[in-house]
Amino acid sequence: MVARTWWGATQADDAADYLDYLRKTGLAEYARVPGHRRTLTLRRIDRGRAEFLIVTLWDSMDAVREFAGDDPARAVFYPEDDRYLVARDEHVAHFEVIDIQPDSMGATPLHDASRCSLPSPRSTSSGAPPSSQSGTPCSSCRPCSSSSFGARVAH
Repeated sequence: MVARTWWGATQADDAADYLDYLRKTGLAEYARVPGHRRTLTLRRIDRGRAEFLIVTLWDSMDAVREFAGDDPARAVFYPEDDRYLVARDEHVAHFEVIDIQPDSMGATPLHDASRCSLPSPRSTSSGAPPSSQSGTPCSSCRPCSSSSFGARVAH
């Protein structure tokens, strides 16, 4: 699994509008790419600026390339980013995910498709959640039960 990180900042007064814009652009696009697992959008307000750190989790660098194109180290921007961003990284960083711990609230850990025979919900035609399909789950997950965040686990 690969983690991809990007940082950018807006004026503090633009933070809510930029988050809405992110949800319509990059965050929505991530979710449409096969191999995207999860996105964490972090924000802090400091000295009149809102800093955003986005961490996305992907099955592989091939999945990252599906989103980012041939140069996955280059950040992806959208038409109105210049309207909001007062600072930004032009490049992203990629990290190998070496450990994921379930949270103390009992959220379902990420499903490890490389170690599990359950099919991905994006690839099933029946529309049934994977927990109702045949297959042996990997030992590190409780497949697709509701998480404490109110969403099914992304495979």
